[in-house]
Amino acid sequence: MLRTDLPALDRTRLSLPVRAVRRGWLGLDKITVATRYPFGLLRAWSVVDTGAMCLIYPRPSGSPHLLEQGEGGAADGIASGSGNEDFAGLRVYRPGDPIRHIHWKAAARTAEVPLKEFSGSAGRLWWGR
Repeated sequence: MLRTDLPALDRTRLSLPVRAVRRGWLGLDKITVATRYPFGLLRAWSVVDTGAMCLIYPRPSGSPHLLEQGEGGAADGIASGSGNEDFAGLRVYRPGDPIRHIHWKAAARTAEVPLKEFSGSAGRLWWGR
């Protein structure tokens, strides 16, 4: 329940907290607007059907790391499963993995979050600029 006091003939914008239990489209159910103005003896109310919808995304976990594209030089090296050129397979997501490598179509069908692994020249890790 959200309570607020508004002066007469005033407008305000309110944020209604809604807990999402799964990702996808979330519709806002009907809400009740009520008042007990002026003396609290009677309650005037109305049910409002907003028809509002929002799209829920999974919250990123861990800190995202930025990778610099490998130039193919000797400093980059070749590492199996840690490159950025050829698809090598899928594995389970671990915190700190690049979010752009998540296999979203497979994640929608399973409880685990699969991550695409690539082989080829590995990028260098950037800690910031």
